[in-house]
Amino acid sequence: MSNTDDKVQQLLRRYLEGSLSRDEFREFLSLLSEIDKSSLSGELFNLWESSASQEFSLPEEEWNSKMRKLTDEIENFPSKDNKKIYRNPGQKILSWGKVAAAIVVLATAGGVFWIINSRQENKSGIIADLSNSKNDIQPGGNRAFLTLENGTRITLDSLRNGTVVTQGNTEIVKLEDGKLIYNVNEEEESQLIINNKIITPRSGQYQVQLPDGTRVWLNSASSISFPSVFKDDERNIEITGEVYFEVAHDGRRPFIVKTVDAQIKVLGTRFNVNAYEDEEAVKVTLLEGKVNVLSPTENSVTLSPGQQASLSKTGDLNVAQVDPETAVTWKNGYFQFDHADIQKVMRQLSRWYDVEVVYEKSVPKQLFGGEMQRNLTLSQVLNILGKSQVKFRIEERKIIVMN
Repeated sequence: MSNTDDKVQQLLRRYLEGSLSRDEFREFLSLLSEIDKSSLSGELFNLWESSASQEFSLPEEEWNSKMRKLTDEIENFPSKDNKKIYRNPGQKILSWGKVAAAIVVLATAGGVFWIINSRQENKSGIIADLSNSKNDIQPGGNRAFLTLENGTRITLDSLRNGTVVTQGNTEIVKLEDGKLIYNVNEEEESQLIINNKIITPRSGQYQVQLPDGTRVWLNSASSISFPSVFKDDERNIEITGEVYFEVAHDGRRPFIVKTVDAQIKVLGTRFNVNAYEDEEAVKVTLLEGKVNVLSPTENSVTLSPGQQASLSKTGDLNVAQVDPETAVTWKNGYFQFDHADIQKVMRQLSRWYDVEVVYEKSVPKQLFGGEMQRNLTLSQVLNILGKSQVKFRIEERKIIVMN
């Protein structure tokens, strides 16, 4: 256990006992904001658990009150770069209900990760360490395929920088940072329009700049189809999976995104579309500008920044106020969870690490919130999640959820 962990544990115990001074409380929050989550000991988890024991017990009402206060303080405490550790306006990270919760707090200047589960005895007394697993799996990366109209398939991540292919008056170029750009020479008379499709496999992601200047980020197991040159009246594309857009403004030509179940119409804006078939709903989250979301039954809503449209499998279209930045943390290299159940968490891991998930027994009921880096190995992620008392093992390319 590091000196920092030991100090945090001492201050945490004193906080629960109600004996911290104001200065000590600020020191406690400061240490939580600076501690490296890779060095945070599992002893912290044991301290939270010990509050339910005879040695160090708290009435449920007092436990809930202290945890609510600490949650609020951690959410609003500035890190070294003066940015708040975690903030989701209008929402709490934790939902306490009637049952007290055991929490693992993994805090760094870049984020806070919470694990929420009912307080119960850990019969085994241990949490499995998967870090030395022979079957460890590396995180995904920039991988994608470009499929041309004639069926030619190009593996983008293995190409050298420079011109990839010329289509009529459109030149496709791979830059040094791996991004793909479509440059249209408008002075040439040729207006040959060729359909293109970019596909990211499971464990892949990719960034593309479309012929109109629109910037696009594709998450794993996603695709985007678009022409080499957009027509004069509109810009139509089709997507699957999850895609983030920064649309180039063009008042003459609306930008139209089609999924299997929804159509999104914009002029110039920033928004995210999550349209994975294995998720419960298509979700469109607006960060800037305005978009119109149309359902197959012709129901439509117009979103303002900070709103999210959710289109269910049954066709119900609803709008909620959200923190839009949480919808695009994947683009910035993080997993983001907000009261996510284990199945939702596993779906994200399954796509990013290209693994199958098997539930050995019943599906655990733990909830998870906060963010984790996407550049961790699978064993590192499962070690963090394992502090919730859910046990995992890795077998070849499978995550086995053991309880």
